[in-house]
Amino acid sequence: MNTRAKERLRPLNDSLNKPKTIFGLDFQIAVAITVLGCLVFLCASKVVGILIPTVAFAFSRYVTRKDPKRFSILANSFLQPSLSDPGKE
Repeated sequence: MNTRAKERLRPLNDSLNKPKTIFGLDFQIAVAITVLGCLVFLCASKVVGILIPTVAFAFSRYVTRKDPKRFSILANSFLQPSLSDPGKE
């Protein structure tokens, strides 16, 4: 039995395990920002409609540069109840 066949890299598995991100943002959040920018562009101001997605994607790229999971950690922290606060019932 050939041991090289077992050690061969499988690029398909790597592509399945990659997170779905656009400029460091989760895919759903990126689509929401894009839709918001399009709506503002069509309904209100063209300059603001172009600036909203540009600033949002630049900010997300800056935040997730070192840790790609920062946005998901922040989102999960709002959902987790505080268990160690003695003032809460």
